[in-house]
Amino acid sequence: SVEARQTIAMQMLALGRYRDALEQLVTLLEQGNEVNFRVISSRIASDPSAALFLDTLIGGFEDLRMRFPANGSLKLGLAHLYQQNGQIASAYEIVAQLAVDMNDSPEVVMLEVQLLELLGETAKAQSRLAASLATNPEHKQLYFTDNRRDWLSESGPEDELNRVTKAGE
Repeated sequence: SVEARQTIAMQMLALGRYRDALEQLVTLLEQGNEVNFRVISSRIASDPSAALFLDTLIGGFEDLRMRFPANGSLKLGLAHLYQQNGQIASAYEIVAQLAVDMNDSPEVVMLEVQLLELLGETAKAQSRLAASLATNPEHKQLYFTDNRRDWLSESGPEDELNRVTKAGE
C-alpha cells in the first residue's frame, strides 16, 4: 500500500539508508502516488549524519525531477535540500519557477523571500512579499494572491485574492 511504502521510506531515512529510501519513493511516484518531499527533506535536515550524504541526496532528487518534472512537491523538497547544502542560488532558481507553477502558494512565496534575503536581495524580497502576501493583524487574517497567469489570453484564467481567517483553512 501507499502508506506502507511511505512508512518504509521514512524508516530507511531514519536509519540513514538514503538510497533505499529514494528507491521506495521512486516506486511510489511511478505508481502515480503523491509523495510529500517537503517532509522528507525536513527529516534529512534534522539528521546530522545526513550532511555527509547531501550531495548524493541532491543527485537523487535531481534524477527524480528529470523523471517527474511536473511534481511540485519534489521540486520544493529539492529546493530545501539545496538550501541545507548552502546552494542558495540553485534553491532560489527552483523556487522562482515554482512560484509560477504553483500560483504563488504562500509556502513557496515565503521560501522565495527567505532565499532572496540569504542572497542579499533584501529590497527584492520585501517587494516580492508585499506583492503576494498581506496581513490584517487586528483580525488575524492573511491575504494572498493566486496568480493563474497562462499567457494565452487577456481574459483568463482569472487572478484571485484569497483570505485565510484561521489555521488550516
